[in-house]
Amino acid sequence: MINLHTNNLLLHTVTEESINEVARMWEWYKAPISLEEAHNAILWMQENHSKNKHGHIHHLCLAITDITSQKIVGWCGLDGQCCPGQIVIFYSIETSEQRKGYAAKAASKLLEYAFETLGIDIIHGGCDKNNIASVRVMEKIGMCKNPDEENGDPSFYIDKEIYFQNCKKRQKLIIITGSPCVGKTTVAEYLCEFYENCAYFDGDWAWCVNPFSIYDPRLRNGDKTMSFALSTYLNSAFDYVIFSSIVVLRNPIRENIINDITAKDYEIIGFTLKCSDETLTERHRSRGDTTDVIFDWLHTEPHPGDFVINTDNKTVEEIADEMKKIIG
Repeated sequence: MINLHTNNLLLHTVTEESINEVARMWEWYKAPISLEEAHNAILWMQENHSKNKHGHIHHLCLAITDITSQKIVGWCGLDGQCCPGQIVIFYSIETSEQRKGYAAKAASKLLEYAFETLGIDIIHGGCDKNNIASVRVMEKIGMCKNPDEENGDPSFYIDKEIYFQNCKKRQKLIIITGSPCVGKTTVAEYLCEFYENCAYFDGDWAWCVNPFSIYDPRLRNGDKTMSFALSTYLNSAFDYVIFSSIVVLRNPIRENIINDITAKDYEIIGFTLKCSDETLTERHRSRGDTTDVIFDWLHTEPHPGDFVINTDNKTVEEIADEMKKIIG
């Protein structure tokens, strides 16, 4: 079984358990087929898959299923039979599910699987010259344009070197720190909603104990929880991992947390949020907090290398927009 996940799609081989969905979607552009025909289609796919080997594709066809609805919304795969000597990518999305980015997302995941798991060296693609949407998909996933065919149809390709150089994104660990009440959690949650394939961990979740005391000799054990959670997210192949915490404003705590992360080859982007004393006081009161405002954390120097974002008189959207330009 092949199961490839994006944030909202599952690309997978089909079995008899999916026979009703296969009957509904196998020829979605025409009409549903019978269960007997669906059974034969499943056997045909399974036979083709058995001929695939590392570095060689006979034919690979995967269903594209919406994770929320659990319905097949299209098909994608790789074909090694239609053009001798070439492996060709294909994708097809049901009309009612088009214009949702499904084709590009599925095709991008398929390239990742082809180059990183199947050992394919080069993949080709093409479509009718009037199929502008398909052209956009191939451009979006990083394929390079060949000279057009004699009839004017566009032709594309991407090889392993181009994929790893231009398309394979490094994971990003986004650290957001600053004083209590400066807006770390609000901004972090907003960014997590914006980025696809994104995970979020709030440092406050790492040490929820009663009673809490900064003098508790066990307190730094919470840092190990943070390292473990961030390692889990990064090793689970999330493209963006957002981490907000007050304690990472200072070293050596941040350094120790990062050093204990087991994931490799990811990029760290740090932000320190700032505001005026007056703004912090107002935000403190707006939360219904009746304790005295403490400005020590606010006046602490930003962590070396962090991008400093002044949050005074800015909405969450405006703050996040500044950060998105840096994150990319």
